Amino acid sequence: MSNYLGILHGVRGRSILIYDNKCEIKSTSTVGTVLTSNITSNASDSIKTIYYSDCVGVLFKKAGLKIGYLELETPGLRAHSGGSQYSENTFTFEETDVLSNELMQEVYTYITERIEGYKYGDQYLLTKPIPPMMASKFKKPIFSDYEEQAEVKMRRQMEHEALKAAQGNLDDILAEVNREYEELFEAHGIDVAVNTLTDMEKTIIKAVAEADDKETSVSDIAKKMPRTITPAEVTDILNGLVSKGVMKVVDGEVYKL
Repeated sequence: MSNYLGILHGVRGRSILIYDNKCEIKSTSTVGTVLTSNITSNASDSIKTIYYSDCVGVLFKKAGLKIGYLELETPGLRAHSGGSQYSENTFTFEETDVLSNELMQEVYTYITERIEGYKYGDQYLLTKPIPPMMASKFKKPIFSDYEEQAEVKMRRQMEHEALKAAQGNLDDILAEVNREYEELFEAHGIDVAVNTLTDMEKTIIKAVAEADDKETSVSDIAKKMPRTITPAEVTDILNGLVSKGVMKVVDGEVYKL
């Protein structure tokens, strides 16, 4: 997605809209364009979008006795030689208080570095700050859209690493809990693998094991559960444990290990 920076107004009816990944050169018909340009390419209103990744060269000349220009060469474009006919890829300007040669030098440097960054995948060039005069002119913070994206990516990476660390801690805690259950099972001769039981089954086994007489009723077990659970649900779980050989039932109501 393009990040718009700002617009510069030149002469001969030319304006240039500058983005982080492209520029748009607008041509508007004026008396000057009709007299000094060929009619087919320059004397009518038009807009040319040029993506930096498509550029093969950049021509830049400061304004002086003659007007200055910035031309982005693309494949198949016949570059001008400084004559009166400027291509549709050319932004023409005169030096004024609001559009100086120094500012245009920054624009030239910014665009050529973006072109090189796209062509060679150079993230250093693509994340360089916007030059100071351009940033002031366009009232933009001195950083590029790519730099902001890089900061977001880094922040997300840090969050991902923190999540992995938290998951690692959680895994350690779960491993310790399972070791405690394994010791409990071994102490009571329960020959069932801990990881084959649900958390609720293990919680109920622990509740029964912690009872003074190692046997308890359904209602007593239900009261020790960490969440609201009905006696009917407790009974179903206990009967499942009985079928697995973990529990024994006495008189149809009292369960023990």
